Amino acid sequence: MRVLIVDDHEIVRRGVRSLVSLEHDVCGEAVDGQDAIEKARELQPDVIVMDISMPKMNGLQAIPLIHDILPKCEILILSQHESPQIVQQAFKAGARGYVVKSSIARDLLTALESVAQRKSFVDPAFEVVSDKGGHVDAQEVLQRSQALERALRESEELYRNTFELAGVGVAHVNPDGRWIRANRKLCEILGYTEAELMGLTFQQITHPDDLSNDLVQAEKIRNGEVDRYVMQKRYIRKDGSPVWINLTVSASRDGSGKLRHYISVVQDITERRTLDGLKGRLAAIVQSSDDAIISKDLKGIITSWNAAAARIFEFTEEEAVGKPGTIIIPQDLIAEEKQLLQRLGSGERIEPYETERCTKSGRRMSVSLSLSPVLDSNGQIIGVSKIARDITARKRVEEALLDGQEQLALALESSKTAMFDWDVTRRRGKWDEQMSAIYGFNPEGEYISEKEWQTVVHPDDRSRFLKETGSWLDELRNDRFSFEFRTVRSDGDNRWILSHGSIHRDENGKALRLIGTHTDITDRKKIVQALQKSESSLRAAFGQAYSFLLLLNPDGTIIEANRAALEAAGSTREEVIGRKVWEPWWSPLPDEVEILKQAITRVAAGESIRGECYFCLADGTRRFGDRTLSPVMENGKVRMIVATGLDITEQKELRDELEGRVEERTRELAEKNRALSAQAEVVRDISAKLMHSQDQERRRIARELHDSAGQLITAVQMVLAPMEKDVQQLKPEFGEGIKQSLEMIDQLSKELRTVSYLLHPPLLDEAGLPAAISWYVEGFSERSEINVELEISPDFGRLSYELEMTVFRIIQECLTNIHRHANGHGARIRITRSSREVRVEVQDDGKGFKGLKAGDESTAPVREGVGIRGMRERINQLDGSLEVRSSDSGTIVTATFPLKPGNEETSRDLVSSQNAAK
Repeated sequence: MRVLIVDDHEIVRRGVRSLVSLEHDVCGEAVDGQDAIEKARELQPDVIVMDISMPKMNGLQAIPLIHDILPKCEILILSQHESPQIVQQAFKAGARGYVVKSSIARDLLTALESVAQRKSFVDPAFEVVSDKGGHVDAQEVLQRSQALERALRESEELYRNTFELAGVGVAHVNPDGRWIRANRKLCEILGYTEAELMGLTFQQITHPDDLSNDLVQAEKIRNGEVDRYVMQKRYIRKDGSPVWINLTVSASRDGSGKLRHYISVVQDITERRTLDGLKGRLAAIVQSSDDAIISKDLKGIITSWNAAAARIFEFTEEEAVGKPGTIIIPQDLIAEEKQLLQRLGSGERIEPYETERCTKSGRRMSVSLSLSPVLDSNGQIIGVSKIARDITARKRVEEALLDGQEQLALALESSKTAMFDWDVTRRRGKWDEQMSAIYGFNPEGEYISEKEWQTVVHPDDRSRFLKETGSWLDELRNDRFSFEFRTVRSDGDNRWILSHGSIHRDENGKALRLIGTHTDITDRKKIVQALQKSESSLRAAFGQAYSFLLLLNPDGTIIEANRAALEAAGSTREEVIGRKVWEPWWSPLPDEVEILKQAITRVAAGESIRGECYFCLADGTRRFGDRTLSPVMENGKVRMIVATGLDITEQKELRDELEGRVEERTRELAEKNRALSAQAEVVRDISAKLMHSQDQERRRIARELHDSAGQLITAVQMVLAPMEKDVQQLKPEFGEGIKQSLEMIDQLSKELRTVSYLLHPPLLDEAGLPAAISWYVEGFSERSEINVELEISPDFGRLSYELEMTVFRIIQECLTNIHRHANGHGARIRITRSSREVRVEVQDDGKGFKGLKAGDESTAPVREGVGIRGMRERINQLDGSLEVRSSDSGTIVTATFPLKPGNEETSRDLVSSQNAAK
């Protein structure tokens, strides 16, 4: 039988060769798993005797690769690991037998014979009692391995489903930026199919303004400076629109630490950023509003009071907040306020309405109120918010206009209207009874000539009338006309006539006929004169307003302006009346002119508009104002526009100054926060490095004990074992001494392995967390006589090296504390894993922490000592959380770790990376 020996220690290889060569042909030796593959291909052995823990590639990794080359070659594992979990891993990988190095002299040759005959062999050292007292044989190991393999396949399927159905975008990206894999959610966010993304790089679809920072962070991950980074950035969707995302990037590396690909987690935050921007704008609007904004609770007590409220109602914020809202409500309207609060509290909707309020000085004013409920986080109404606008001046203007409109309506009802038909070519028109009633003139016949017509037109208007009914008709292109003139009746009475009409033309555009109406508007004219006489009272009403007031035609022509507006513009009334509203105040500001023209067009269509704007005084000084444009409707049509404005330049300057101070202070605080964060990060980084160094030193010492002292002891056993039988035959008294020496050497070997494993358990590297914890708990129970119950799923799976090491150290620290301080008799460890987190819970039945009262059954937070602080720092490095609760009936330690991309590795990847580190 040809045998290949594989071990990274020459002393062990030499001892195995000396034993095996007595009965079999040793065809060669190899120093690690990679070397074993090459030697197996070259030497074609029948059986390979191989260690597990070796550099470059360990035995568990090498077994399936060797079977791919030599399917009939049997493999016997020879290792110092005395753990059933390692046996499971070995048989799962494809080994036929397993021998512990401490049993090499007794069992190696027997095991070789068994595996050569394709029979399984398990070292008798593994005849241990399970939790139920049953024997663990090779067949059970194989069955468990098959079950574990099925569980791993199910776990892999679960991972794939989780990847595809995740509520966030997940992708793998090549180091050069090319997409390797993307889930459905990411494709939905970016608007590309997965196939389309595979042809792109993340650089191509990243917003140019965000790309440089992203590349810098990605380079840091490539170089190993950071494990991950989080940032907000924009992608450009397939349709060209930007989408804001929260990006978390981590790395997947091979056994040598080289970057294989990036793992990107993408969350769409476009809506959240939009809402944040909207909230900021709404807050700015409230701060700069010139309307009073007041909040009250359901009892009517004022809870907030803005600057406009202080200006309008003359109470300062300190005087108003905490006082009942009735301080600004007239006595005769208090009942109305109580009724409104009751209706609002019952959930009834309150439409905006107009009412009256009073100021601190007792002045009564008209206001427009808008009410809305204030809700708590559960949607319950806890108060009311009011927006109040002073409309006193507008009310006075509306009342004056209403009086004028009523008088005008009465005049129109009493006016007389007649139809006319004028033949332009023949210069004559039809005359009927209605025309006779208006003009008090009866021509001879049905028609009236141009000469006869001139006799009824007032001499002062005759020339203008003839001109407007003459050559201008040929030049008029809209075929509509309207003008006024006076007539002289036969009784000597002068009347005002309004002529409306349209022009009919031939195919060449020459005017043929004028058809329209003549309306006696004398009474209307008198009303206009009466309105003009009441102008002084209207102007007085305007003058009482501290804000600017303008009356405009729907086309923007100024009809009237109050004193405040004229003083602000530095102009007289005569200088602004009849001009377009944008000429006196806005002509030096072309952008503002365009905005105002568009606004007037919208108001002329019935819309009300309010906004802030710049305007200019007569000397060119720029000022800032709050402007409102409101339509005045009559019979569904806009007859006039009321424009109000308030110069808030000083308020804006103060607001800008305050905003500047706030921004400056915010920047200072941000700088300090960044500095503190940087210091905290440095401290955390140093702490992490210290812990990493501690783990590495433990690992190094454990390795030295295992590889040097342990292997030397194994070699001594292999040398003395063959001598024992010979010496027993020659000198029994010497043989007994050699036997005792072998027993002591075996005990020393076990103690060295125990110390080595406590410093750094190799099971953690080779078999994973469940195997390592199970081994440690069994040993701890034996040493401490404390019964420990362990609950962990057999298909728990592998985690990242850092997470597995942290969980192991936490359990190790907890059990040490229980042994030293708890004075208890039992402990319980529960380790669970979900798709999102790993949870570790350690509970004991000891006396709890100092400072608790006797008989106190409720758990409470405890003061942290060095051990707990060390655990917390380890957990913080993985973004986990730690909770310690204690009572006089025991202590519960709970650690929770989020499962993120990069926190899960396959067994082979993990073992490979750890052996590479050796």
